Amino acid sequence: MPETRLDRSRERYRRLVEELRAAIVSGRLTPGAALDSEHALAARYGLGRNTVRRGLAALADEGLVAAEAGRGRFVTAPSDPASRAQTLQLAVYYPSAQTARLGLIVRAFEEANPLIRVRPLRLHPLGYPEAVRGLIESGAGPDLLVLMNGTLPELQPRANFLDLGDFLAARPGLAADLYPLPLRLFRHGGRPYALPFVFSPIVLAYDRAALAAGGVPEPDSGWTRDDLLDAARRLTRRGAGAAGTERVERYGFHLQLGPNRWPALVYAGGAALATADGTRGQLSTPAGVAALQFLVDLTHRHGVTGAFTGDLDGEALFVLRRAAMVVTSYYGADLHQFGSAGIDWDVALVPGAGGAPRRHLFQSTAVAVSARSRHRESALRFLEFVASPRIQRLIHLTGCSLPVRASVAAARHQRDPRLHPGRLDVFREAMAEDGDAPPFYTSAAALAAHRELLLAFGGMEDVATAARRADRSVEAVTRRRAGRAGAPAAVPLGSQDA
Repeated sequence: MPETRLDRSRERYRRLVEELRAAIVSGRLTPGAALDSEHALAARYGLGRNTVRRGLAALADEGLVAAEAGRGRFVTAPSDPASRAQTLQLAVYYPSAQTARLGLIVRAFEEANPLIRVRPLRLHPLGYPEAVRGLIESGAGPDLLVLMNGTLPELQPRANFLDLGDFLAARPGLAADLYPLPLRLFRHGGRPYALPFVFSPIVLAYDRAALAAGGVPEPDSGWTRDDLLDAARRLTRRGAGAAGTERVERYGFHLQLGPNRWPALVYAGGAALATADGTRGQLSTPAGVAALQFLVDLTHRHGVTGAFTGDLDGEALFVLRRAAMVVTSYYGADLHQFGSAGIDWDVALVPGAGGAPRRHLFQSTAVAVSARSRHRESALRFLEFVASPRIQRLIHLTGCSLPVRASVAAARHQRDPRLHPGRLDVFREAMAEDGDAPPFYTSAAALAAHRELLLAFGGMEDVATAARRADRSVEAVTRRRAGRAGAPAAVPLGSQDA
């Protein structure tokens, strides 16, 4: 049905009310600011003055506008402090140390922006991309969503997220202070679709007291897999078990069997999940097979690590002092508070193969704005708040994960020795080694490979055979994603492009 004059008038009226409301709620127009005259608003929106007057009355009913006789209309604030003119829905995945900290950020944001309420929508990490994509495409929200870098391609950002290029261009001070690497992790087709607020490399955490007691020097950047194996042998402690059996009392090293853990040792060994464009798996290459075989041998040949466990169980073993070294991230240290457990701990880079280029796996958490949000201005205000120096300092002071603002992460006076590892700055070396192109990684691809490798990790299948099957699964994930996007797969995925 063709659009009528009445339809056009209603749309202009809606724009008048919504744009003025957004300007007031987001703080662009602050209490006391004078609104344009009825005549000026009528000309701008193509409305009659009576219609403009009706729209201003609607805003007055909401407590956002007040008229002063002979002077005009001015921005005000609702008399009821509990009244919120706007609610933003924020999708988050639980459980997560990083999204749990968002509670502090949300409360601070609401205090600073009394007209905006942020309502969390808690979703389980399993199936999170599909759930969020379905909500956005159905028009049911959310306005904002939290995501990890590996899930970005699965969310079809070009269709579902707001392109943040103009947002960053309008804030050169912010853009210049962000570490480039985490920002690249949220680019898609060369464009930024989410703003990171924390990040961490996957690292090797170690119990300094256990190493000292075992006569093992603390790991440094020159450590190789052979050094890790030698240290793990020396740190593994065995005792007598029941009925004359031998029992391991502490493993020298523990690796969690999770798709954001074992790939870190693969990358450090000079291999990768796939080529930079994701079209060819690389786990079956000689470097890939050697890295995977090393992991399997740690348990089934050398006995220096226990049965592979899920992501968080490794940190739990470390806290219980049943593992002297563990692959983790600053996120993991956040979650379990190693220092609070009374452990004198520190971190080092994941050891490489020796003689081969070492790469690193990074995790980063970001916030994106739905392309269908009706409250874009307020949503972008939330992004700016999360990346503000004040909130970045709050993040740094309350956890180990790294703020993305370089000026904050580099500030040594903001570190707490009871919380932060002494060698926190190894992340700089990891970024330098990765240069401009973090290695290929998406959660879906890593999970696909992970499933194919389970039998090999359990010592039940030849590693090379499992690696070839894993490569095919990784390639299938890339093809499926390219098919959904209607674009060729051969696009750089090291920076999470698709």
